[in-house]
Amino acid sequence: MKIQRLLLSMLLLSVCAAAQEKALVTWQNGAPRIVNKIYRLPFALHFSRDFAGKRLALVNAGNNDTVVAARFGSADLGTFEGTGEYRVPVVAPGTAQLLGNSQPFSDTGFRIFIDGKALPVTVRFTRSAAVPGDEVAARAYRFSYQPGSVVLDALKLRELQLAGGSRDSVQAFVQYILRAYDLEGSNSQENVYISRVLGPLLVEKGAAQSGGGLINNVLSSVGNVDVTGFADGLARFIVKRTKQELSMAFFQRFRERLDSLPDLKGVFPETHQLLMAIDQQVYDYNSYINNLRAGFRSDLLRIDERLPAVVTNHPAYFGANVTNFSLGLALRSGCYVSSSLRKDMHPGDVLESFPMEYFAAGDSSISGRLAGLRGGLQALQLLSYSCRETDTARHRYWVGMDDFRGLTRDKQSLQLFLGLLIEVAKGRYGSVAFGGGTNLYGLLNDPLLYEKIDRDLTTLQAFRNFLLRFGGRVSDLNGMAGALNAAIGDSAHAEVYVKYFNACTDLLETGFTALELPGLRGLPDAGEVHGLAASWLGVARQASDLSSAIVRKRYAEAVNALVGLYGNVLRLSSPPVVDTVAARTTPMLMANAAEPGTRSTLNAFVRYGSVMVGLVEARNSEEVAAVIEAAVLPPGSARVKRTMPVSISLNAYCGLFSGNEVILGLDDNRPFSRWNAFGVAAPVGVAYSEADAVLPWPLSRVKALRWKGASASWFVSVLDLGAVAAFRFGDNTTEQVPTIRLRDIFSPGIFWSVGLPRSPLSVNLGIQTGPNLRTVKAAGNDLANGRYVRYSAALCVDLPLLNLK
Repeated sequence: MKIQRLLLSMLLLSVCAAAQEKALVTWQNGAPRIVNKIYRLPFALHFSRDFAGKRLALVNAGNNDTVVAARFGSADLGTFEGTGEYRVPVVAPGTAQLLGNSQPFSDTGFRIFIDGKALPVTVRFTRSAAVPGDEVAARAYRFSYQPGSVVLDALKLRELQLAGGSRDSVQAFVQYILRAYDLEGSNSQENVYISRVLGPLLVEKGAAQSGGGLINNVLSSVGNVDVTGFADGLARFIVKRTKQELSMAFFQRFRERLDSLPDLKGVFPETHQLLMAIDQQVYDYNSYINNLRAGFRSDLLRIDERLPAVVTNHPAYFGANVTNFSLGLALRSGCYVSSSLRKDMHPGDVLESFPMEYFAAGDSSISGRLAGLRGGLQALQLLSYSCRETDTARHRYWVGMDDFRGLTRDKQSLQLFLGLLIEVAKGRYGSVAFGGGTNLYGLLNDPLLYEKIDRDLTTLQAFRNFLLRFGGRVSDLNGMAGALNAAIGDSAHAEVYVKYFNACTDLLETGFTALELPGLRGLPDAGEVHGLAASWLGVARQASDLSSAIVRKRYAEAVNALVGLYGNVLRLSSPPVVDTVAARTTPMLMANAAEPGTRSTLNAFVRYGSVMVGLVEARNSEEVAAVIEAAVLPPGSARVKRTMPVSISLNAYCGLFSGNEVILGLDDNRPFSRWNAFGVAAPVGVAYSEADAVLPWPLSRVKALRWKGASASWFVSVLDLGAVAAFRFGDNTTEQVPTIRLRDIFSPGIFWSVGLPRSPLSVNLGIQTGPNLRTVKAAGNDLANGRYVRYSAALCVDLPLLNLK
């Protein structure tokens, strides 16, 4: 029955349809749209044919009750009079009800939903101005109508003249319109047309200031409009958008660098995966900032595990010669040791399970040259294994210091130890080969060495001193293992860990001094072996510093250690070093040169690593914003103009300008005859842009002048909010700026704008009538004393406000 009543009522109302105001609802860009204004009863909502098949819901703005629910095109909402439009009438004042439903509106408005999508406005209505004594209607008209169009104002005045109703309310509305033309009081009486047509509706007032003609009066009136809120709000928006554009550009650039630099991606894989997953939504990075911070933290806590990927990424560099290979080996070894210790692996187990396959990664010539270093590391494994404790109730892993002292009390104890040691070397470690047919078993199992230890006090003392030093290192680690378990609290635990890392590195360094003992000094290429061992230990200590920073969660120190390690193994902090053994040939020099792209990667580690640290350590959203603002330097992305063949946009720019200002009537008007002005520019206007161009239309069509990824625009400015933007860059807390008139920011001009590729930056060159507003201060504004023209060049952030095409 409700549907039948709706159809019948609509049919009856069609007779008076021509007398009703038409409120057209259209479907644009996937959402319903309606003109935001006050509608006079009776009126009708007209929905275009684009709504066919969609569902309509009208909801009371006061209590959110659904008054009408129907589908366009069905029997309950068919098209109206064969026009293809769907019509819904609203007729009763105050408590108007949509016919077909008995539920009235309790207020003067309702909301429209189409397929669940709301119009951006609430449709409100008031009583007809024809109702006697209705002052509310006049006030509604007064505040909803904006004078300024001569044609529309004339029609509106005629409508008011014929409307009747309350004389006071209509008279107030007439004066509201005439005020825009400076036609109040005696001024209106001097106008023969206004005085004779509107005579009874004119208000007698004291003489107002005379204007300079209708057009000038209109412009003067408009220019006197107080636009403080508008100007300050738009300036705040431009400042905010400038920062957002640069922030988005930073994250877009970070994403591109991660994708293009294998080492950056290898060390920060979770960050890379997140930014790749965000993909084109990187402009909305703020929605993902917590995810990004978690990814940053995870990557920073595992740098020592991921850094060896650098070796895999540069096989040509690390396989070029022994020196480079040994640096890669040292990086992998140092990161293996430090990350294993950080995972609570005992130093003895770390040594025992050391991946000897690292040495086999190079070709045979390099592997042969590294046999001495490999043998030294195996000797360390042998010493560690030989010092293990069988009674773990006495010591955690190795024997105690008292046991080492027992070995050195007499030479027989030491000789027995060496005898057992070489058997373990032969049976467990393949005699510990050093290359060239030399091995530890053969060197120590030498009768001449036995005789020297037995008879030469100096030789005996050398072995005693070594065992005592080595025993002291393992004894320290035995004690630290207990302290590590006893540490209470993250901070105390971390400090013990740092001492533990350093003690492990000291153990490695002491162990390698075994190669200097009598009987081992005659190793093949002993000098090179000692040099490679020193380099290996240096990188191992840097890796230990990296892990120490990670355990302490001192992320900045961790990034610094990362940068140091990366620069060291890729020789980015020192000139190329020629291999001391290989021939000094040009190919060898080239092999030692920095790998292409690695210097860029080093800079990326510094730049993006510091931002990751700042974001991880930020305690609140304000600190997060501060970190991003401190880091967002171009280049970046303002892509619409750079990718669309042709675009038209309502546009703003914000940046720095310099140029020549000419005071009309005083200065010689020659463009750029001198550079006497600089500051912040924030023009607002309309831009016509073409992609992949340097010169604007029509010269943009010249193929020889194309620039891939750039854009060329003609930009016509209307306003310039540079003074307000400059104030807001420095002060975003002052709630209200001094009064700003429209005429003070009115600044028509024309510019040639070149958008730089892969960046939100543009270079603008043009001419404009300079804005009167020179400086905004909390205490007051500084205005220009006269009209002037500005010729300027500017570097600005490109801020499309609304794409019109």
